[in-house]
Amino acid sequence: MRALTIRFTKANKNNRDLYPTNHQQEAIMQSIDNISFNSRTAVPELLELAKAELPNLHEGESFLLSDLFYGYIWKRIPAKDRKLLGRFFLDFADSKEGKKVIEVLSGTLKTPLLYVRK
Repeated sequence: MRALTIRFTKANKNNRDLYPTNHQQEAIMQSIDNISFNSRTAVPELLELAKAELPNLHEGESFLLSDLFYGYIWKRIPAKDRKLLGRFFLDFADSKEGKKVIEVLSGTLKTPLLYVRK
């Protein structure tokens, strides 16, 4: 949790509009703490967390879905739920709302999909 605090603090000094305030940071941490990674009901919540990270990316920046989560959070998600989350995120990227924000660059069933922020 300390690394997360440092990340937001440094980011707020550089560009206050792109990164969450301390109040928003606390809300994000509470959301993360409240997620149960043992059930499929957590996948829609994880999708919302991934969508919430999109404004933090720069225009034209490419990313993987796993880049939208901190490493320790991504590793806590069971593999079957990560696959389902990937499917949900791809569906979001193909939706009308998602096409305004991101674009799918490449990927196959065997390799992770690469996205780019518009």
